[in-house]
Amino acid sequence: MEVVITSRHRLIKDRATAILGGTLVPHKGIEKDSSKGMLKTYSQDQVNTMLRRGVIFSIIWLMGVGSAISIFMAVKAMRIINRSNGEIVGMGKVWWCFIVGGLGVTFWGAVIIMVIVNGAKG
Repeated sequence: MEVVITSRHRLIKDRATAILGGTLVPHKGIEKDSSKGMLKTYSQDQVNTMLRRGVIFSIIWLMGVGSAISIFMAVKAMRIINRSNGEIVGMGKVWWCFIVGGLGVTFWGAVIIMVIVNGAKG
């Protein structure tokens, strides 16, 4: 028997195991924090905040650094959303961060290549 713990059901691990007589399996929306060996639960508000930062950084750009941060936020949010089994939404903002952030990083890469090529000619 498997018991799935979600953000809606706050059960204490030992108590749930004792009552239900099963093993606890983390819900797909819960990630294991490898540094501490603990489970970390993400709420919709936390994912929204993460994606809002990603959208802002994708627009601001900051010489490519903002775009890279945007892509990082999108990857992290996408993993959380995919593991949430439909409880957490926001894939539209994830795609925004990927596309606009990717364009920013691509533009920065093109600028660096042009500087190198022009430096080699001159």
